[in-house]
Amino acid sequence: MARPVAIALVFLLAAAAFPPAADPAAGPPAGFRGIPWGAPATLREDLVPAFSHGEETFYRRTGEKRTLGGMALSDVLYSFYKGSFVSAKMVLDDFDDVSRLEKAYVAKYGRPRILRRSGGDVYVWSWPEMEIMLRHDKRAGRVDVDYTYLPGMPKSAKEGFQSDEDMRRRGPLGFRGVKWGQSAQSVPGLEFLFGEEDVKYYRRPGDKLSLGAVRLKEILYFFYKDRFYYVSMPVLGQGDFGPLSAAYKKKYGPPSESVTLLNRNYVWSWPDAQIVFDHDETD
Repeated sequence: MARPVAIALVFLLAAAAFPPAADPAAGPPAGFRGIPWGAPATLREDLVPAFSHGEETFYRRTGEKRTLGGMALSDVLYSFYKGSFVSAKMVLDDFDDVSRLEKAYVAKYGRPRILRRSGGDVYVWSWPEMEIMLRHDKRAGRVDVDYTYLPGMPKSAKEGFQSDEDMRRRGPLGFRGVKWGQSAQSVPGLEFLFGEEDVKYYRRPGDKLSLGAVRLKEILYFFYKDRFYYVSMPVLGQGDFGPLSAAYKKKYGPPSESVTLLNRNYVWSWPDAQIVFDHDETD
């Protein structure tokens, strides 16, 4: 059976594989729509819980201004980790406004890093404590603007960080704060999908479906005898193969390769971990 671009096993802190943004003219915003980064959810009475993922809760605001510089917004989400404001997302469904939005952000924050994708370009502004990502997806017919306050990231993600040198030497120790061998019962926010005997499949609602600026179809977590051992991430865009494979090679070094006319397969192996990167041209 033909398969799309797929990544099996692990990629941690994918944005680290890309260089920093270029020449941000202004400093990062101190907050979003009147809410300072790190502020408690109780600061605003108009915040209404929308959904939760582990210790992270997403809110919408009653009476939210659904415009951005005259452009219509279809959604605005506020994320609080352990009660502190850490990120925000705005969604636009009108592609006619993309150029105007890009120009406005460039005028405010300076020249970004631009990642060229088959489904639409991604603009990224980075500072030590903040990242803004403007991403337009022609396939989905939408534009996302994400603000992430880095000091507020979950402790598990910080603990799971490895240097590039350590990753090359030992391979990844886990995925997005979940360590290999960890029990499913100890991972907050897991949703059981199905299972057969000792193997069970889960997902995490609210999971960030991206690797850096590359969009993912889904992320599936596999557990054997209640121990985390495998993760699968199908990638939406065939055009993302080149940038993804380059990022993986930069981060993990040269892989073992199996290349045919219709299939490319890269494998990175260590004693305790393996990454398989597969691309099938027929699908």
